[in-house]
Amino acid sequence: MKKDTKRKDKDLLQIEDLRMRLEEAEETIRAIREGEVDALVVSGPQGDQVYTLKGAEQPYRVFVETMNEGAATLGPDGTILYCNNRLGELLKEPIERIIGSEIVRFIAPTGKGDFESAFQGGRKGSSNVEILLKGGDGQLTPAHLSLSPLENDDVPYICMVVMDLTERMRAEQELEESAKRLRYLSTQLLVAQESERKLIANEIHDSLGSSLQAIKFRMEQVLQKGGIGDPENIIPSIQKAIEESRRIQMALRPSSLDDLGILPTLNWLCREFQKTYSSIHIKTQINIEEKDVFDHLKTVIYRICQEAFNNIAKHSKAEVATLSLRKSDKIELVIEDNGRGFDLEEKLFAENPDRGLGLTSMRERAEFLGGSFAVESIQGSGTTIRVSWPVER
Repeated sequence: MKKDTKRKDKDLLQIEDLRMRLEEAEETIRAIREGEVDALVVSGPQGDQVYTLKGAEQPYRVFVETMNEGAATLGPDGTILYCNNRLGELLKEPIERIIGSEIVRFIAPTGKGDFESAFQGGRKGSSNVEILLKGGDGQLTPAHLSLSPLENDDVPYICMVVMDLTERMRAEQELEESAKRLRYLSTQLLVAQESERKLIANEIHDSLGSSLQAIKFRMEQVLQKGGIGDPENIIPSIQKAIEESRRIQMALRPSSLDDLGILPTLNWLCREFQKTYSSIHIKTQINIEEKDVFDHLKTVIYRICQEAFNNIAKHSKAEVATLSLRKSDKIELVIEDNGRGFDLEEKLFAENPDRGLGLTSMRERAEFLGGSFAVESIQGSGTTIRVSWPVER
């Protein structure tokens, strides 16, 4: 009787063992099918053998683990369910401490609102956001996050790819610094150019102009005393030379710009233009005070007007031109004509030998002092140049 009982208990134990082993095998098969197992360890006479599964998902897993961007799978509540090694490097934390944490733990406080919006967008479709990630060492890393839905067994997972923007932002900063240095050097070049023009103009006025004036005076004395020659033929030639030296001096840099200011100089420019090109009527609309225009801007405004008037005289065939200078929330300069206009795109085409170098010069002068420059022109409908600068220097 005891033997039968022992045998029965032994049989039950064997059956239970077989049942457990069967369940274990079925669980292993299920895990293999669902991709939860990367390898199997099988015990044998030669010890444990590791068999790596060469399933269809393996190339994707290798890609994710070796990609240069961080990658993670987020749960519906933002919990990190999986991340690759690259994300661990970006966050400066072991992935064991990252997995299971909420993603907001690694978002800088200033970016949590933007991330939440992108996270909600990632539930329905692709969304992107640029924010600062806070690593385990407290350092902030600029990053671009791409989020998109990842459906799996009806669970709304979110796939997140993280790109480190440190190098890009460093390059952008260096480029911006280079642009600032270039603008500064260009401005200094213009200042030096204007100083040189002023020096030459003064030399012409003080030296050449004075010498010609003295020659004229002495020649008149000699001719009057000696009674020889015909002063009517000699004196006008000398007077013409004096006037020409004065014209060159004014073209280089009108002394009125330094002595009187920009408003009288613009009025003088319009009068001189009207004398030379009598077929073009000039209108002026000046609604600004001299004190509202700082010194460097006076020179820039004069040069832009000078270049614009030259273009009108050479190319526009206009009958009327208007110069407007006013102050509102900014200082605005507008020069327009009713001439034949031109094709702006063709004029500025890089390979056009007659491309708008004058327009380029005006734009550069405007932008050197923080201004904006725009040209509007339609063939047959005239041309308008609009320039503006902020009121604050």
